Amino acid sequence: MTAAAWPGCHGVRTLGTDANIGTSLGTPLTEVEIVVDVVDPEPGETVWTLADAGTSQRLVRAPNGTVTLWAADHPRLTISSDRGRVTVDPPLDALRSQLISSFALPHVAAERGALVFHGAAAARDGAAVLITGHGGAGKSSSLVGLTDAGWVPLSEDVSVVDLARDMPHVWPGPPWVRRRSGEHHPEACGRRVMRSEEHT
Repeated sequence: MTAAAWPGCHGVRTLGTDANIGTSLGTPLTEVEIVVDVVDPEPGETVWTLADAGTSQRLVRAPNGTVTLWAADHPRLTISSDRGRVTVDPPLDALRSQLISSFALPHVAAERGALVFHGAAAARDGAAVLITGHGGAGKSSSLVGLTDAGWVPLSEDVSVVDLARDMPHVWPGPPWVRRRSGEHHPEACGRRVMRSEEHT
C-alpha cells in the first residue's frame, strides 16, 4: 500500500490555501493552516533584524507569542501564537511561497522540537549529508555539485531534522534548487520532483 502524499515541506503539512511548496510522505511533525489575507500585526518586541542588498527584514514577537515577519517595512506574514495558522499578505506569489517554506514552516517545525538550521541537505542510498556555513560560503554550490553527481537534493537554504525518531530524519524542503548565484525564489529556480524516500 502506497502512502498518500500531503501538501507541505519541512515535515509540516499545510492545510487551506495551496502554497505550491511541494508534497511529502510519512507522518508529519505537525500541520498548519495557510491563509492569504491582509496581515494585521500585533505590537511586540523586535527579536532580530536583517539588512542585505537593499532589503530589510525583521521579526517581531508579540507578548501573546504571535510572530510577524516584516520585509521592507511591511508585515508579510504572521504565525499564530499556537503555531496552527500562517497568514500571508496577498498575492500568493513566488516570493510569498518562499517566505512560507523558508521561514514559516521551519519556525513551526522548530516549535515542535525539530532541529532547524541554515544549510542544505542531500541524500543518496538512505543517508543524508548536511552542508552548513556562513552566507556565501558555497552551500548552494555544493548542493548543486552533489545533485549533478547523483545525490537527491532535499533542501537548499533551511533544513529540518526530526530527532524524535529512532534515527534522525531529514525532511524534504520545497521542490526547487537554485542553479545560479542570485536566484532567490521558485520562479527563478530549476524545478525538481520531490522524492518520497526517507533519509536518515
